[in-house]
Amino acid sequence: MQERFSKRTGAGKGAAHRLRADQRGFVLPVAAIFFVISIPLVGLVIDVGLDYLVQTKLQMAIDAAALAGARSLSRGNDTGTQQTNAMATAQAYLAANFPQGYLGVSTPAVSALSVDESQINVRSLTITASSTVPFYFMSWFGGKGTTVGASATATRRDVNVMLVMDRSGSLANSGSCAPLMAAATGFVSKFANGRDNVGLLTFATSSRVDFPLANNFNTASPSVSTIINEVSCTGATSSAQALWNAYQALAALAQPTALNVILFFTDGQPTAVTSVMPKKAGSTCTKAGPFTGVFTVGFQTTSPFSPVGTGGIFDYRAPAQPFSSDETLMGGTPADGNPAGCAFAANWTSSWSSAANDIAGVPTLDIWGNNLTNGYQTVSTTSVSGKNYVTVPSNSTGALNMINASTNAADDAASRIRAAASPGNGASGLSQIVIYSIGLGNSTYPANAGFLVRVANDPSNNPIYDSAAGTGKYYFAPSASDLSNAFAQVADQILHLAK
Repeated sequence: MQERFSKRTGAGKGAAHRLRADQRGFVLPVAAIFFVISIPLVGLVIDVGLDYLVQTKLQMAIDAAALAGARSLSRGNDTGTQQTNAMATAQAYLAANFPQGYLGVSTPAVSALSVDESQINVRSLTITASSTVPFYFMSWFGGKGTTVGASATATRRDVNVMLVMDRSGSLANSGSCAPLMAAATGFVSKFANGRDNVGLLTFATSSRVDFPLANNFNTASPSVSTIINEVSCTGATSSAQALWNAYQALAALAQPTALNVILFFTDGQPTAVTSVMPKKAGSTCTKAGPFTGVFTVGFQTTSPFSPVGTGGIFDYRAPAQPFSSDETLMGGTPADGNPAGCAFAANWTSSWSSAANDIAGVPTLDIWGNNLTNGYQTVSTTSVSGKNYVTVPSNSTGALNMINASTNAADDAASRIRAAASPGNGASGLSQIVIYSIGLGNSTYPANAGFLVRVANDPSNNPIYDSAAGTGKYYFAPSASDLSNAFAQVADQILHLAK
């Protein structure tokens, strides 16, 4: 039994040895076949991956080129120059973002580059390019390479922008007039002459559309920049009138498909409103009234230039630039009333605080319907013959009350603009106007940041932010040297939205 078992065991070992030898003989050919097959498969994966990498890089470069080209449609004073500059910029961006020799790939060849101006208030730049990606592994099998392509289209909406520029006396006091002019002219230069519409409205005691919205703002005589450089900084701050007149200009242009923008710049708090004011009992005025004009706040004429009283009643229609002052006493037309015999008109300007002797008060709505008592700032009122008027005593308390009322009127004007209210000049309301605001911080009575956030409908720390309306942004310039940067940032935002 023992011997028989040993023989079987020896036979089993021999069979196992032969089986292992057979397996080795099978695995080696299979491994060789698999190796031959897997090399081209791996090579294919690598080459396809390289194609994908180059395709992605090319698409990113094309996207950047299209965006940069569309943005450059503002460069030049005519359409042909703007198109040429835009296409040159697109090609330059493509070259910069897809460097020559990248991964051994050929330089992208631009097969299509054009600007389409067929849509109303919209221009489109389209760029298409391709490049050959060489095969690295598949070249063993005779492959030369593959071609990858990319295309992109970027659009730029035309822009209608009203530059609303404060030119009040506090700018002269702080030495900020000249830096403001430089910043404003730089802002205007960012837009496309012949295509975008740019208008200029300056304001202090009164406001004036110094350059109506037009697309020849660079080439007109005088141009917007020329007018800006003729501005004289003097007077109060009629913010509500300025905002509303800018809205009227945009509404009258009536281009809802364009990007409609107001840039509101100021260095101080609102200090004036335009109203129809009834004559006060006991007034020395020889005319019955009422009086239509700008009711202002009086400030000390020397540092610290603080509000001390309620002041004159002035014409709300500013003269053409250049002028030395817009503090012209009310009475430009018979409908405004005549200041003859009025205390505020006697011995001007030494009778600064006498206006309260001649009017019963300032109505709670200005002549455009903006509310002086909208609840934003606290305002005291006086009842006269059953009707409420803003209280205007001739002292610093009355001055602060009028500043609050003037602030409310401007705040309400911005809210009504966002609501596309009737502009009151025969035009229809215009929706989705975007307001940007810039506040200069070096005035002795600087603009209130919270007020300017509200005006712009800036979502940051804004209790009345309206997400359904045009969203703007507030920019703060601490000093005159910061103005150019603030104006440039606004231009950048506008052009970003226009794309």
